[in-house]
Amino acid sequence: MIIIGYFFSFLMGTVLGLIGGGGSILTVPILIYLFNFEPLLATHLSLFIVGVTASVGMLFGIKQKQVDTKAAYTFAIPSAVGVYVSRHWILSWLPDSFHLSENLIVSKAALILIAFSILMIFSSIQLKLTPNEDQTKRSWNRLIIPSLGVGCLTGFVGAGGGFLIIPALITFFGLPIKIAVSTSLLIISFNSILGFLIGGSFDQLPWNSMLSILIISITGLLTGRALQQKVNEKTLKNTFRGFVLVLGLFILIQQVLRIANFSDSIESLIF
Repeated sequence: MIIIGYFFSFLMGTVLGLIGGGGSILTVPILIYLFNFEPLLATHLSLFIVGVTASVGMLFGIKQKQVDTKAAYTFAIPSAVGVYVSRHWILSWLPDSFHLSENLIVSKAALILIAFSILMIFSSIQLKLTPNEDQTKRSWNRLIIPSLGVGCLTGFVGAGGGFLIIPALITFFGLPIKIAVSTSLLIISFNSILGFLIGGSFDQLPWNSMLSILIISITGLLTGRALQQKVNEKTLKNTFRGFVLVLGLFILIQQVLRIANFSDSIESLIF
């Protein structure tokens, strides 16, 4: 299973490098199902792995002059607030499970993932193929709410939120898809590393496993960046939209089916 886990870690990095999002939401299931980490620990570890991997991709984007730093910082600052609030306050305030009926117990993470998947589906549908003139004027004030939401999601489920960041950058800033991808990596790295640092103690973390997965992920990211240079804008954007839509539907169906089974195990409802 570990070999398969490394393969999918490589795939995660490739997806992150190619389309600037989606890789982060793959990391948590990989850590749980293939590396046998506990769900809450997997969420924490994913922030480190995704954050450092995205940082490498972001550096390549800066070198190739494909990062819009003003858009990145405009997005990153409110989203950082969202990460802090969700990790430091909301997660500890919410109950671990919700008793919807006598036989139905749904975990906090399951409900979050359902909302997460709905947002993924919505963002894939709303993403337009070409920005209009009004969008290219850059609606800075309209970006605050999406960026806060992305930060909260990052803190909740250990995902960088690229599937929401890229549509926001294209819709509100009129960025070309390749600029949006590299800019997204900067925001993802900032959010993820911040979430990891807020997340708690580092003494008990499996650093050897984390670093080996990280190396494989970075190798995948470099592969994705190389592939991206060979793909035109329209194909890349359609690939991103299709990936987000399929992954969002998969997560939604998975969570609904698990809840419908009326499982007595809270852990089985997490992912």
